[in-house]
Amino acid sequence: MTVSSSKGSCDGPIKPLMVRLTHPKAQSTILALLIIICLGVFVYSFMVTDTFKTLDDYAAIVNNDLIKSFDNLPKALTSSYFGENSYWRPLVFVSYMIEYRFYGLNPYFYYITNIIIHLASAVVIFFLVRFFYDDRRVAFFTSLLFATHPINWEPVANIPGRAILLSAFFYFLSFCLFCYYCRSKRRLSIYLISLMSFVLSFLSKESGAMLPLLIVAYLWIYERPRAKNGFGYLVPSVPYFVLMGLYIIARQALGMVSMFHSRTWESALLGFFSFLRSLFMFLRLFVFPYDLHYDRTRTMFTHFADAELLLTLAACVILGALFIRNYKRISANVLFFLCWFFIDLFPVSQLLVAINTQPGVISTAEHFLYSAGVGIFILMIEGATWLARQNAEKGFIDGRIMKFAFLGIYLFFFLTTIRQNILASNEVAMLGQTLKYDPDNIRMVESYGFALVTAKRYAEAEAFFRKVLEFNPDHIRSRISLGKVLCDQGRCVEGMLEYDKIRDPGPLKDLLEENKKLTYALVIRQYEQMLKDQPTNAQLHYSLGIVYARTQRTQEALAAFQEAIRLKPDFKEALFNLASLYDVLGDKDQARANFEKSLTLPGEDKELNRYAQQQLEKLR
Repeated sequence: MTVSSSKGSCDGPIKPLMVRLTHPKAQSTILALLIIICLGVFVYSFMVTDTFKTLDDYAAIVNNDLIKSFDNLPKALTSSYFGENSYWRPLVFVSYMIEYRFYGLNPYFYYITNIIIHLASAVVIFFLVRFFYDDRRVAFFTSLLFATHPINWEPVANIPGRAILLSAFFYFLSFCLFCYYCRSKRRLSIYLISLMSFVLSFLSKESGAMLPLLIVAYLWIYERPRAKNGFGYLVPSVPYFVLMGLYIIARQALGMVSMFHSRTWESALLGFFSFLRSLFMFLRLFVFPYDLHYDRTRTMFTHFADAELLLTLAACVILGALFIRNYKRISANVLFFLCWFFIDLFPVSQLLVAINTQPGVISTAEHFLYSAGVGIFILMIEGATWLARQNAEKGFIDGRIMKFAFLGIYLFFFLTTIRQNILASNEVAMLGQTLKYDPDNIRMVESYGFALVTAKRYAEAEAFFRKVLEFNPDHIRSRISLGKVLCDQGRCVEGMLEYDKIRDPGPLKDLLEENKKLTYALVIRQYEQMLKDQPTNAQLHYSLGIVYARTQRTQEALAAFQEAIRLKPDFKEALFNLASLYDVLGDKDQARANFEKSLTLPGEDKELNRYAQQQLEKLR
């Protein structure tokens, strides 16, 4: 009896589960998800062999000591993602820590993780759309578009897109669970898991904090018509707002507020109008994504009388009027997913935060559309379904032709995604594509320079670092990089002169000193080799003395200057530097004698004479 009872208790839950899995509807769902996953894996498989690329990869992973030991976990949980006190994304740090623990700096596994998270989001979206639509085909095609549409290439094919992927996954999961909570007689367990997922979403990326607004939109559109107690239908959203408030307080306490700088209302408004112009471009990318590229930007409007600004406002007013006029005819689903699109884009609308890549330019990156695009994908499927229904009723064209047309559009999307991933597997090609469409994106010009250095194309890299410095002469990292590529081309003296232009290297001080040390060593070897062939060249001895002096090889510097003067007694600069060196060493008599002698020699360098005179006065 005991064994029989035990067997019965095990078979109880297994039999219903097996029955559910063998049900035709369950099997069709499993098949649909397998198709989505397989196609998603295929289109993104072309980029998994790539190396780490772009400056963000090195800042967040390769050169980030925080992720290289779990002992750093407390610090990682309270540190800024890029070290600028702007981005707090502790969950992303944790994901990198886990990968580094098992795979080190093997980028293959980091790319695989991105694909897994992306496809997990596609699965969640399938079930989320099933909540709103009885037709499984709508859920399948929406999820398929999300998994394989080229608009999502940027966060998946670039490892630092992990923040977007993780945040979106938990965002979708939290909202999906909230919807099922509303339908499942308010089961507390589902609600609590939804709240936990929301926390994980905003700990992955700041935009996850928009979920409470999406929940309010859902309750207002779907629950308000049935509500009988005033605003009581909004009560389930309150804990989400509380958590969002705690998140803001936590950021304040950790000092993650540098992005929230003050702006004039004019600049904020001009930024918002610039964002509105970008909305039309975003919508076009969903239908005709021919010019996709990394780190997309747009020039910001500079005045309110700009003709393009006025046209943008006119278009928005016309579309708004059409929306208001047809509001009652719009279905609840269409209204809600329009709200989804605009709510998810609110953080990048330039109203709260100025998202600038450089002065006068706003970021309009394609990864902004990763979460917001779900609303558009559903509307695209809604539109295609409506067209098919209208055609079936009125017979405009043969139904098979329409199916082939839809298949052709999807094939275009599919092949474009493959193309973008092939480009993403080669950093030089990916950044080259960006500069083709956006040649003045200085951040990408610098990144392209680094990519060319990695490819050992130093002469080409030099041109791009010089372009950055034309735009910003005080850009320390590009100045150091320019010095380095000049040395890599054998032009070490020119590289040394570039290093000398840097007055305050800031956090790059150690890098600059290391580069200087290596450069001086190369220059010394070059001069020593040249002197073997030209032992009587006074200028070479003098130049070698300068480098010896900079590297604290004092006695060798003295000998080099003395030899230069022996070969050329009227060498004014050599006398001056010899006098300065004696002054540093404390030999005042020799310093005074050489300063005096340098002043007796002809020369047009007034600054040199003035300094020599000042030093003589001090010595006397």
